[in-house]
Amino acid sequence: MRAPFVADPSIALAWVAASQASPDTDALFKDIGDGRPFIVPSLWTFDVANALLLLQRRNRLSASDCVSARQIVSRLRPTFDDEGAYAALTVIWEIADRYALTVYDATYLELAARKGFALASRDRALNKAAKLAGVKTMLEP
Repeated sequence: MRAPFVADPSIALAWVAASQASPDTDALFKDIGDGRPFIVPSLWTFDVANALLLLQRRNRLSASDCVSARQIVSRLRPTFDDEGAYAALTVIWEIADRYALTVYDATYLELAARKGFALASRDRALNKAAKLAGVKTMLEP
């Protein structure tokens, strides 16, 4: 089995919205369908729901496509990690400050660094910060 990875919301969006997909994100989606585990912080579902809502509000995803996307995401079975929540006011804040990230994005970087897993993200700033922090990245935006 392939190693687990940390997925941020941009990856989930790529899995459910054709406009966000790439061959690399499609391959990751196939991998998780084949049983490859992925891990996310507990805020992931909120992040994904918010991103889908923004795509719908910006008319980049129809209401019916948004319903379908939410159904697909709800069937995904990531491993949720709650340990990072205890580090939000210390370690995660420091990562966000050091790399000019939001606290939310820094949560994914902290998780990947703490677990020693690669980070899957389409976000340029997050990928750049991950590389600077010595965390392996899986995709380039």
